[in-house]
Amino acid sequence: MRMPRSITTGLVCLALAGLTAVASAGTYPQDHNGWSLGLGGGGGSAGVTIDGFGNSNRTSGGMGSFHAGYPLNQEVSLGIEGSAWSKSEGGVRVTFGATTLGATFFPAEGLLIRGGVGLGSTSVSATSGNTTVSSTESGLGLSYGVGYEFRLARTFALGPQIEGGYAKFSGGSSNWAGLELELSWYFLPTR
Repeated sequence: MRMPRSITTGLVCLALAGLTAVASAGTYPQDHNGWSLGLGGGGGSAGVTIDGFGNSNRTSGGMGSFHAGYPLNQEVSLGIEGSAWSKSEGGVRVTFGATTLGATFFPAEGLLIRGGVGLGSTSVSATSGNTTVSSTESGLGLSYGVGYEFRLARTFALGPQIEGGYAKFSGGSSNWAGLELELSWYFLPTR
């Protein structure tokens, strides 16, 4: 399966931005002593499994994620995680998402591993002329991510992340995974 040119271009831009971040990264410590907020964007692929019919072919689309959390200590932060994948083609938009309660682990300098369990959704809408028909199914949702943060300032980090999720719905499930560039802000106490 070939990736559309816009997705390929976006992934190349993400990689170049990540390399720029590495080249300009300062010597700021990985401090996780305050609230954090993160936003990510990129691209990836998704698939659907329908009970009794099997798996669909995976298709590429855009992805986004967010997290907000508070640390238990320097190695573990608890919070809200979200991950979504979406694609629009020929008047049909398909969106998979998961909003979860999760944990982020910082096992080594800059490395992060996150995961969560909560609510997942699968939405489809079709538009023809002035008429739009949509359907949303909800159920169990999972989100996960593995990445690396380059601390560019005391309270700001940038880095690549592999992100994904899973949503269960009546009669099947959806799953997605891809590469994102994550921006993270840390609201640290003043020293």
